Amino acid sequence: MAEAADRFQRTTFSLFGPPPIPGLSYWPDFISEAEESALLDLIDAQPWNTDIKRRTQYYGGRYRAENGNPGQAGILPEWLKPYAERLRQQGHFPRTPDRAGINDYAPGAGIGAHRDLGGEAIEIIAIISLNAAIMFEMTRIGFETQPHYLQPRSLFIMQGEARHKWFHGIPGRHSDRVGGLIVPRRRRVSITFRCVAPD
Repeated sequence: MAEAADRFQRTTFSLFGPPPIPGLSYWPDFISEAEESALLDLIDAQPWNTDIKRRTQYYGGRYRAENGNPGQAGILPEWLKPYAERLRQQGHFPRTPDRAGINDYAPGAGIGAHRDLGGEAIEIIAIISLNAAIMFEMTRIGFETQPHYLQPRSLFIMQGEARHKWFHGIPGRHSDRVGGLIVPRRRRVSITFRCVAPD
């Protein structure tokens, strides 16, 4: 697997920002516009969970962040399997991801800064963004916050230091400041792939 730092493309507009966090990688246009449109149609055809502020779907097993237990792996639906396999084939995962979580962020919605638990079992987190861009923040005590403007159809990966030592989150607001401009948010859907290490 190639080093993440070699794959990183800065997603902020500052030429004088801090160096990339080890373990972060960003791939614009990981999927095509046609794939994005098909995925959104398939996602919206499935039932949504509404037990938290944003709508969610879970496949292959629900990640239980409250106790760090990744749970038992299940089976991904057929329409997600090609993307999980692409992640493995392109070297982003050593094995095909076995679970996926889908989040629906309406304008104003976000998720507090957090670090996914279950670190020994889940080493790599891969996020595909759909439909709209959003500002994603990496934070760590004693370090400068690093914002990353994730474009639709992009792939954002956290592993190593980025996975285990930094927190990540999305501020809940209706617009983002991007390169000095105020950009209104639109609905953004994310697919987060994880792979549980074998026992």
